[in-house]
Amino acid sequence: MKALHVMAMLLVCVPLVGMPLAGMPFSGASLGSVSAESRDPMSWEALTRQPTRHIGARVRVVGQFQARVEQWNPYLTRFTQQTHSAWQFWTDEQHLWLRAEYEAPRMRVFALKDGRIARELAQLGIQRRVELELVVRECFLELPWAEVVAVRPLEESVSEASAFHAARAIELERTGALKLALSELESALVAGLPAHSRAVLESLQAQWREQLPSPR
Repeated sequence: MKALHVMAMLLVCVPLVGMPLAGMPFSGASLGSVSAESRDPMSWEALTRQPTRHIGARVRVVGQFQARVEQWNPYLTRFTQQTHSAWQFWTDEQHLWLRAEYEAPRMRVFALKDGRIARELAQLGIQRRVELELVVRECFLELPWAEVVAVRPLEESVSEASAFHAARAIELERTGALKLALSELESALVAGLPAHSRAVLESLQAQWREQLPSPR
């Protein structure tokens, strides 16, 4: 039954390798690729919810670099280790100061092996935040399998230092050391944090400040 389930997903999601979808040039020159120029980047999570809608289209997503993937199972996709390199990113929806999120980056994308894009990705430092332009080549196991066609570094990111201080703050708050937790959180709230991350940490800061005993 498991094998039948996998084959069913394959038939639904994966176009034949090398074959364009009917009415959609495989280069991504479609309505999706045109709109990628004008719309804000979409979240990786939104892309994974409806990956088949974007096959053959260009989309832009934002992520923070985690590492190159040395080995993976390509299953029946075109993304073999002989032709491509694989790269792992945290998404903007992940809070890197939470251990469970830090240890499980959600986004995996691919680049042609030894190509210009692969060289650009190889130069990224850990947690460097970038905007990636992708072409969703296939869908398998209910996930998009996408090739990176452009990389644009972004100024804002959650640095290792910010993630460390925020994680330390949460640990201290759980032990009741609220003043120390607020001090660590202040160290996490540095210039250059993305707006969504700053909003989450500032919300924590406001909640904790309300818990401080009133001065006598």
